[in-house]
Amino acid sequence: MRAYETAFLIAPNLSEEEVKKVVDQVTGIVKEMGGEIFDLEEWGKRKLAYPIDHFEEAYYFFLTHESPPSVPHELERKFRQWESVIRFMTVKLDKHVFEERKKAKAQQIVEISPSEEAKEEKEEKEEKEEKQ
Repeated sequence: MRAYETAFLIAPNLSEEEVKKVVDQVTGIVKEMGGEIFDLEEWGKRKLAYPIDHFEEAYYFFLTHESPPSVPHELERKFRQWESVIRFMTVKLDKHVFEERKKAKAQQIVEISPSEEAKEEKEEKEEKEEKQ
């Protein structure tokens, strides 16, 4: 299996439910074909550098996955069929880059967990103080 990053832009005229449906279809294709999703980044609605199909904005998504070489071909075939996806690109990631991203993501998860616990504890203390 190889590491890939697939970037795709979804038309801004879709509802949030429709956008979620498209993203679920994309992740479903990767999983059905034996791939493993490492990360899905949602950048939200952003302004485009230039108009695409008369749209000035689009929903940006970046999907990092390990999968057989047939998966990017299938994704791109589906992207061409869907009118909701206005741009897409898949690049093969270098093994070293992919491993570094895995380490950084794991470290980020570790760093986030204790801080979230600290926030929850702080909120609980504040609630107790307000009740007294």
